[in-house]
Amino acid sequence: MNRKSKNKKQTSSIGPLKKYWSGGIDLAVSFWLFGIVALSIASIPNYIMYPNIDNFSDSETISYLIYLLFFYCLTIFIWVGLWRSARNYIIKKEKKGLSPGWGRGAQVWIVLSILGMIRNLIFG
Repeated sequence: MNRKSKNKKQTSSIGPLKKYWSGGIDLAVSFWLFGIVALSIASIPNYIMYPNIDNFSDSETISYLIYLLFFYCLTIFIWVGLWRSARNYIIKKEKKGLSPGWGRGAQVWIVLSILGMIRNLIFG
């Protein structure tokens, strides 16, 4: 097996989560499917549970904290994969002499999302 086919085999056998994490997913898919749809779906339990947080039992509080841990880990995972996908998009477009606007826009969206999350954590 020559070196090229070995590298191609390694690339094709990469798992979908690792591929996303490394930015190997198309920017449009990363942004819309993961950044918008997946995070929106993952945030639904928060909108259901948070209004009743003052009335939580101990087990409900623990469940909510576990959910928040999962949600924040998922959010970070999605932001990192999306950032890397945007970076790869920018590099490809700049090599072709084209505008990397969508990649830059995705990165601005991530930064604004991070700032919004920090604001929500501090001020509720």
